[in-house]
Amino acid sequence: MELMVKATLAVSAASLLAACSTAAIAPQTGPEPMHAEPNAPAAISLAEILGQWDVVSFEGYEPPTRSATRTAIADFFEWGVQLRVECNISRRGGVVRDGQFVGQGMRTETEMGCGEEREERDRRYFSFFDRSPAIEPLPDRRLRLTAGDSVLILERREQRRLAFVPDRSELEGHWRMKDLTRYGREGGSSGIGLSDVPGRIVIQGNRLSYDRCPRYDLTISYSADGRLVKTGGSPLPEKPDCPALNYPDYEAPALPSAMEILPLLHSNPWVENVGNGQLLVANERYGLLLARSSESR
Repeated sequence: MELMVKATLAVSAASLLAACSTAAIAPQTGPEPMHAEPNAPAAISLAEILGQWDVVSFEGYEPPTRSATRTAIADFFEWGVQLRVECNISRRGGVVRDGQFVGQGMRTETEMGCGEEREERDRRYFSFFDRSPAIEPLPDRRLRLTAGDSVLILERREQRRLAFVPDRSELEGHWRMKDLTRYGREGGSSGIGLSDVPGRIVIQGNRLSYDRCPRYDLTISYSADGRLVKTGGSPLPEKPDCPALNYPDYEAPALPSAMEILPLLHSNPWVENVGNGQLLVANERYGLLLARSSESR
């Protein structure tokens, strides 16, 4: 039996950073804070930017793909910012002051090998936040951060996904389950591969089902923002009876279980087109990666 523990961000971001070797970067002093001119708009505050942001572009580079895990991010917390751009993860302590992100304290980062190009982009991206970038709100729930000639464009996660909403016709058919990701707090995640789990997710007309447990089939409508909205079907019990989803068949509290696929399908999940004939079916807690299949199994 194959069990793939995905090389995701981590069971939690904190545990990943603890498990990987880290590079401690000496604190750097930012420039003198900017002072607002009379009648100038109020500088943006930390409260206005707290939460999850996806990278639209950095220094002109646009991350090309979506996936079950968020691969290009700048998530702001009370303690600072967590960063990733397709490779390593960095945590940078800091505050938002007079419309700038001012780094404070230490910076930690993982040290996974991702190839010269991505590693160099990591270096530039992480050091960008050492340069006290100015933060400017843009329309459509975006931010622009600038430091010298370097520009970072961010968009709220829930807004960014709307650019990847598939057409309704793209959902029809049988879908093979590839892997299941559980999203942790502060950007962490853990996951399992599903190649040993039989059956298919089936979307036909207004019906959504896992074909090995038809008792939990449901009817759906497809919303304009890409959600599979439950419109009918039996209520899902707290502990569904679906032996085909008893995987892994041993205690692994740090990992998601395939049984959690059923609650996900019943939760009005959103759908994203992640390219290469794949779909992501997700809510705030789980992401199920599907690949198109020409047959049931």
